[in-house]
Amino acid sequence: MARDNLELRQLRYFVRAVDLGSFSRAATALGTVPSTLSQQISRLEGSVATRLLERNVRGVSPTAAGLEFYREAQLALRHVEHAATVAQNARGGGRVSIGLAPTTADMIGLPLLRRIRERYPALRINLMESPSGQLSHMLDIQKIDLAVLFDVQEGLRWHTQLLGSEKIYFIESARTPPTFGKQTKVPMERLAGVPLMLPSAYNGLRRQLNAAFMRHGLQPELIAEIDALGTLRNAVLDGMGPTLHAWSAVANVPNSDSLFRLVEVEGVIRSNSLCCLNPDELSMAALGARLTLIECFRELDAQKFSLAKESTRLIGAGPS
Repeated sequence: MARDNLELRQLRYFVRAVDLGSFSRAATALGTVPSTLSQQISRLEGSVATRLLERNVRGVSPTAAGLEFYREAQLALRHVEHAATVAQNARGGGRVSIGLAPTTADMIGLPLLRRIRERYPALRINLMESPSGQLSHMLDIQKIDLAVLFDVQEGLRWHTQLLGSEKIYFIESARTPPTFGKQTKVPMERLAGVPLMLPSAYNGLRRQLNAAFMRHGLQPELIAEIDALGTLRNAVLDGMGPTLHAWSAVANVPNSDSLFRLVEVEGVIRSNSLCCLNPDELSMAALGARLTLIECFRELDAQKFSLAKESTRLIGAGPS
C-alpha cells in the first residue's frame, strides 16, 4: 500500500509549509532547500493519492483535503514527540516489583536481572520470592506489579498471559533404589500408595497436584509438607522420600543429573501465567520489565518448557 511509505519528515515538511504558506520559508526554517521540500511533499501527495496543497506565485495553501490532513498530521507529530519524551523518561529509571515462585526464580531470576540491568540501568527492581498463593494475594493488594503464577485465581482487574507449561516429574534421590525401575514415564495411577513430600495446600503447584490426584480417584500419600524449596531438595537428596515437581525445581543444582532421578508423570503439567494489573495502568518501568520477563521465558529450553501460543485475558472480580 502506497501510504505505508509515509515518512515523518514528509509530515513535518507539509505542516511547516502550511504554517508558513511558502516552500522557500518552510525550507529555510527546516534547514533544507525548497526543491527537496517540494519533492517530498509531492511524494506525500502521491502516497495518499490526494492533492493536499494549492500552489501559486504567492505561495501555497491547503486544499479541503489538505486542511483535514494538516490537522491529523499535527496530532501525529505531537504523538511522536510525546512517545520520544516517554522513552527518554523511562530510560532515566523507575521502580518495579516482580513476584516469582522459588522454582521460577531459579529458572529465570538471574537472566531477568541481568537483562534489566543491561537494558534499564537506572531502573530499581524489587524481586520477591514467595509461593504462588501468596503472590496472588500480593498482586491483589498491589504490593507487587507483576507475578508469574501457577494456579491463577480470580482477582480484581488482573491481566494474564499464558507463558507456557512445564512437565511434572517424580523426583527422587539417585542414591536410592529406583521406584519405577528403568521407566522414564509413568501414569498417575502408579503413584497410588507411594509416600511423597509435597508443598502445602496453599501452594499453587499443590492445588494442581491435588486436582490431578482427584481426577484419578486418588489421594496423595504424604510424608511431609515442605514449602521451602531448598529444604525440599535437601530432603530428597538425603533419601527421606521423593517429591512431585517441575524440572525447574532441580535444574540449577550443580550435577543435578547425577544427584536426582526424574520420571515424567504422564498427563500432568504446570502452567505458568504472567499476571499484572491492566497493562494500560502499568508504569513505564513495569511495562518494560514485563516485556523483558516474557523474553526470558521465550529463551528457555524448549525440551523443558513448552511455550504457549499468544493468549491473554482480563480476569474479572468474582469467585472461580
